Amino acid sequence: MTAAERWDARVDEALAVYDRAIDEQRWEEARVAAARVVRCMDIARGLRMTAGALSSQ
Repeated sequence: MTAAERWDARVDEALAVYDRAIDEQRWEEARVAAARVVRCMDIARGLRMTAGALSSQ
């Protein structure tokens, strides 16, 4: 499993937390989870871009 795939798994986990928080109307937890989703997606995308740049050298 690549580093980007591990971060994708973290995105999935954060989305599950977000969904549960929304269902239970825990708004602050939902907000934090949404921020975590975005951060994890950004990290995964950055890792893919870095891997792509390194492989093209």
